[in-house]
Amino acid sequence: MGKMVFVARGRRLIFDDPVEVLAAADAREVASNLKAVARGLRRGLYAAGFVSYEAAPAFDDALAVHAPSDVPLSWFGLYRKPARGAPAPAGDFRVGPWRPAVNKAEYNRCIGEIRRLITAGDVYQVNYTFPLIARFQGSAQCW
Repeated sequence: MGKMVFVARGRRLIFDDPVEVLAAADAREVASNLKAVARGLRRGLYAAGFVSYEAAPAFDDALAVHAPSDVPLSWFGLYRKPARGAPAPAGDFRVGPWRPAVNKAEYNRCIGEIRRLITAGDVYQVNYTFPLIARFQGSAQCW
């Protein structure tokens, strides 16, 4: 995992051949990795990478997460200036109206339970999500 491609303002930015790779497998390493990323930016390098949700205890040890996996808690490559690729193709597509996969009653039940848990002090934050569904037609190609 060294090459990363992003699309910004319709152009591809290609980050390849990192000067340095910073990976944290343990929550205690995440903060020092982020400080190393900041030092790299001050030296004029570019950073591309991620911090996983499972890194949350690095910022607040009260947060519980799933057991560790093979994916690093944080991973960043430090790069010289990115190469600019060809414009990202604009595929011909249509997306129908979005509709929630939960009905209003289920949504209200879940929100009520979340409020009850927060009021009871069992949790202080909940990221409640549900799928949205839409019909898609055309090309999904964006690279």
